[in-house]
Amino acid sequence: MMDYILYDFDGVIANTNNLKINAFEYALRDEPPNYVKKLIKYHIDNGGITRQEKFKYYLSFISKEDSNVKYNSFLKDFSNYCQMNIHTMSLINGVDSFVESVNDNKIPQYIISGGNRDEIVSYLDNKNLLKYFTVIYGNPTPKRSSMYELYKNYCNGQGVYFGDAKLDYELARQYGMKFVFVKRFSDWIEWNEVLQAKDVTIIDDFDNIDFNFVSTLEFYK
Repeated sequence: MMDYILYDFDGVIANTNNLKINAFEYALRDEPPNYVKKLIKYHIDNGGITRQEKFKYYLSFISKEDSNVKYNSFLKDFSNYCQMNIHTMSLINGVDSFVESVNDNKIPQYIISGGNRDEIVSYLDNKNLLKYFTVIYGNPTPKRSSMYELYKNYCNGQGVYFGDAKLDYELARQYGMKFVFVKRFSDWIEWNEVLQAKDVTIIDDFDNIDFNFVSTLEFYK
């Protein structure tokens, strides 16, 4: 029996993983190219953590500068780039029909993301999907903290977590949820090595699946 569903946002609801890479490149456009490459690698290797954490990492360990001016400028440019472009990004194949079918079966649905909450809400509203989600957690709250609050306040019984990053998998395991890996647009390079022989269901996207798919999943013992 399944009682609730959680979704990551980038790469699971919306095809926005490349948008975030482009936003980092835009925000760091005046920085040395080799520094930018290091930050992009850190971003890809650490999917799910906030842009604030990533820019702090950049200034502390890559450019090695103590500059609040740069930090705030990076955040502003990153946010502006996302706001200007996010509504041009497509939904993941089939996710709109899937979310609607889950709603028809009266299963609560939640979003937990390292992305900016306001951007997510605006995007979902634009796609006419906002009404299907009970609660949306996002930046500026770190994802691990969001999961703690979400689990404490809303997650009773058995849940399914759709994600595309290592952090999603770790959180699903930590809180005893069934993890479904959405791989088509994932940035997680080592997913096959990490998830091999694990109790994980893997899908390309949501095309041709509906509520019956999750209702037949086997949960962790």
